[in-house]
Formats: sequence, C-alpha cells, structure tokens
Amino acid sequence: MARKSMPSAMVGLDIGTDSIKVVEAKRVKDTVSITGLGLARLPEGVIENDVVVDPKALGNAIKALLAEAGIKTKQVTSAIAGQSCLVVRVIEVPKMSPSELAETMKWELERQVPWPPDEVIMDYQVLEKPDEAPDAKNMEVLLAVARLEAINSHVQALTAAGLRPVAIDIQPLAAGRALIDLGSDEVKDQIVAIVDIGATDTELAIFEKGVLTYPNPQVPIAGLSFTQELAEVLGQTLEQAECIKREYAVVKLEPSGIPELPGAAPEPEPGTVDRTAAFDTAFAPGVVSAFELEEGEQVSGEPSIAEPIGIPAPEFQETTEGPVFDSPDLAIGIPVPPGGVEEEEVQPGPAFDLGDEEGAVPAFDLTEEAEPEETITPVFDLEEEPEPTQQEQAAGVSGETPAQEVVEPESIEDRVSAAISGVLVDLATELRRSIEYYSTRYGKMPERVLLCGGTAKMPHLDEYLSRELGIPVEVADPLKNLEVAVSSVSPQYLREISVMFPVAIGLAIRDMIG
Repeated sequence: MARKSMPSAMVGLDIGTDSIKVVEAKRVKDTVSITGLGLARLPEGVIENDVVVDPKALGNAIKALLAEAGIKTKQVTSAIAGQSCLVVRVIEVPKMSPSELAETMKWELERQVPWPPDEVIMDYQVLEKPDEAPDAKNMEVLLAVARLEAINSHVQALTAAGLRPVAIDIQPLAAGRALIDLGSDEVKDQIVAIVDIGATDTELAIFEKGVLTYPNPQVPIAGLSFTQELAEVLGQTLEQAECIKREYAVVKLEPSGIPELPGAAPEPEPGTVDRTAAFDTAFAPGVVSAFELEEGEQVSGEPSIAEPIGIPAPEFQETTEGPVFDSPDLAIGIPVPPGGVEEEEVQPGPAFDLGDEEGAVPAFDLTEEAEPEETITPVFDLEEEPEPTQQEQAAGVSGETPAQEVVEPESIEDRVSAAISGVLVDLATELRRSIEYYSTRYGKMPERVLLCGGTAKMPHLDEYLSRELGIPVEVADPLKNLEVAVSSVSPQYLREISVMFPVAIGLAIRDMIG
C-alpha cells in the first residue's frame, strides 16, 4: 500500500489506568530517533470505566508532561483501551468480495458487541497471514469496535492538551510495531507472544511473522494484584505495600505450583465483554491504524474546553507500573510556545479507517515524559522491641528467661515472596490457558514471549514464566534498535524504564517505518 509522506516528528501517547507515557520520535533521512520521553501519574478521577470523564484535567496533565519533557511536536497518535469501551476480535468468515464483506460485517457487529450500532465506531481488516493457503475457503478478519462516547472524550482530552490527533491505534499493534517490526530478523520470522503486564490488566497478543493473529482478552491480574495481596497479607496500606513490592519482591524459582490444566480455555461467547487490545490496526501489510480523523475533526460534537490550560506537573509518586518522577532529570526546560511549532501539513483521512485505502492517515497522539526517581523507604511494620534491662540481659545469658528472638532481614523477602506466590501462579495459569487455546485453534505454539510493562522488571519473573509456559521468555527492550537522543536522561535510567514504553514508542513511530 502506498502511504503518504512520512511525518518528520510524531508524539506517541499511551494513557494507562495508572500512568501516562509519552514519546516523541523524529525521522531524519532513514533514521528514527527518540527525542523526548516522559512518564507521569494519571490524575485521580479522570477516567471511569475506561472512559475519560474529565477531559480538561487529563489535558492539563498531558500538557504539563509535554512541557517538562521539552516535547514541542503537536501531531499525536494515541491508543484507546478497556473492556468497557472497546472490542477487538479476530473472526472467521467465508472468502468473499469486499462489498459482500462490508455487508457481512454489519451483521457481525450486532453479534459480536454488546452496544447499539448507532453508539459505536466500527472498522475491520482482512488478515493477510503469511502461511495462508491460496485456495483456502475461509479468511480471518480483525474487527475493532469502539464506543463513540469513549472516542469523543479521548479526542477532547488531546485537544485540551494542545495536540493535533492524527490516529487512534490499539495497544497490541503499537507494541508489536516497537518490539517485532523493529526487532531482529529472527524475531520478525517467528510466532511471538507479547505479554504486557500493566497496572490492572495483563494483555497477551500473538503475532505470526509480524501479523497480529490472536488478540487475547485481557487478564485482570497485573501489578496492582501483587500490591493488593501484599497489603492484605502483611497488613500494610496500598502505598506501603507498593514500596515493599519494589524493594523486596523477587520471584523464588521453586518447584511449580501451577496445577495441570484440563485443556484449552473456551473461546469467549459472542456478545460477551471482550478485554482485548486498544485501537491500532497495523497488524498486517498495508494496515496503518484503526480510527482515522481529519485534522480538527470530532466524531460527533466539538470539545468545549474554554478555560486556560497549564498546571504544574505532578510531583513524584509511585505507580503500580513503575516510578513516576518530578522530572528534574528529564525536563529540558523549553516550554511549549503558544500554538506550538510549525510542522509539515498532514492531509486528512477518513473518520474511521483501518488504513486499507491509499492515503489513509491515523488520528491521535499523546506524549508524556518520565520523571526523576525519588527514594521511598518502605514501611514494613515490624514492632520495635524495648531495650532489655541489665537484669533481663543477665537472665537471658543465664538461661532463666528466653532471649528475645531476632527477626532476620531476609525474612522480610521470604514473607514478600510467599505473599505474592499465589498471584504468580494465577497469572501464569491464565497465560498458559490462553496460549493453549491458541495452540488448539491454530495448531501452533509461540516460539518466544516478550515481556513488558512495569511488573516485567520483577527479578526472575521472566525465568519463572519461561519454566511454567515452556517457552523462552525475555524482558523486552523497545529502545534496543532505536537511536535515543534524550540527553537529559541517563542511559541507566532509560534501561530501567524502557520496558514500560513499547506502546508509546510504537504509536510514535507508526508512520515512520515501512
């Protein structure tokens, strides 16, 4: 498919349930460079049931993040996600002409999603699988359906941040772009599963030679699950439990605790809530993105946010995905000028299009920056014993009174590991069921698992999942094959947080790679 000219700069915005991640990418000749990067805590109460309920507050947070990261690019590609506003499914239909498929998908819309047809935006694209037989009688189609309410409020937040939405993508496609399309030739030629452990959900997507073929429903076991379990078992607040998790959580490579699974998990029934990916459909050759908007266009209605925007960036906070910083290390100190900077003109595209037609242009983007890390001392509530008197000390030496038992430091790590063991088993079990379902349906198994998200940094988690799934698992590095020109961020810090940025990076480079 012929594309329009590649943009010289683009912002990729990943709005999670716990944090906002933003990346600025620029293309110079044949080189793509990451020139800005940011991370901030999601303001409380701006998203409810996966829908932005306070676009102005979210826009303020995004704008502050962009300013502190020194990101001046206004064109943005963003992603929408969540079971309450999005359904992404691969469905099988008989081979037919494009006009027949268009009519068929109208019926599939009513069968596959729980919302009225007049309250959603739908798009679809035939999957061009590498090993598909030329004489196959059926074909697979990727269906993406989003609620209008969610799309409109998302766009309003981007507009409030002073951004120009270019495309809305889905998260698995963005992650695949960063980890597979930019990966080694070996990775590009394999069946690869990407496991993104976020704050509240874990997302698994399977790609065959770079083509998304299985967007699995989201698993509601993720970073927050570990934190909640620690808080309950150890009697701590969530904030304290989060600090304890970061300081002491280590996966103990003991004998497997995962029960034998009776078989592959059944496919979700049509019409049930599907927790899959967000919107981005660059899943196959010629597919660019999910939802396209003309510059400045709203799907329905215009954003009405008249108040001036510009609040200070949030101070340091821990999130369930990773550290969020106040960004003295990241802030380049160049404020966003009124009206932004001059950029090349991007021709408008259709309102909702997976990019199957020539000239399709995506429509959304948000950027964010990472902030410098602050040390938080975890509060582990071990009561301090009073100093023994001389008589008590003497009695202890003589054996008349037992000496006070000393709590060894390593017992804290043991208690933390024991507390999270059940969550680990649940997570591995759900991933194993999903992979076995894929294997049963397609007669194949992933050859590699790429692990990303903040929890992916937990020591030995990759080794544990590799053993339990029977597949090599490695922690992803989306910056590995990119030039990074963010001088205000140290290489060590970039290595620490890069595992959280595949989606944001994939959104930013969407139109910059072949």
